[in-house]
Amino acid sequence: MDFSIREWLNLALRWFHVFAGIMWVGQTYYFTWLDHQFVRMEKNAAELKPPEVWMVHSGGFYSVEKKKSLGVSANQVRWFRWEALMTWLAGMMLLILVYYWGSGLIDTDVADISKPMGIAIGIGSVVGGWLIYDFAVRLGLAK
Repeated sequence: MDFSIREWLNLALRWFHVFAGIMWVGQTYYFTWLDHQFVRMEKNAAELKPPEVWMVHSGGFYSVEKKKSLGVSANQVRWFRWEALMTWLAGMMLLILVYYWGSGLIDTDVADISKPMGIAIGIGSVVGGWLIYDFAVRLGLAK
């Protein structure tokens, strides 16, 4: 790959990664705030109807109500997962572009290993980290 094309791709991926990460953090902050509102309202509620939060955005009023079970078909549920997926994918593409295709992987002053060995260690670390995290979640150690 030509050096200038790789540098422009690197720049575009970095900005996309940062932008997706900001969206992911913002969405997480919003849902954490929303869940806290429901917990607070449930503690203070004396009536039997489920609590609801009223919000305003762009001139529209929105009533958000917490449900204990899904009362609609699954295709009507809107999942907020794309920000996390785009952040992860952009990060993995940056990892490949900068370290595996680029020259930023091996520092011969630290360890004199071959590039394929460095790539194998990197991929093994990602897979091993995922396995350890998955095991911890299944045991209930991570939340």
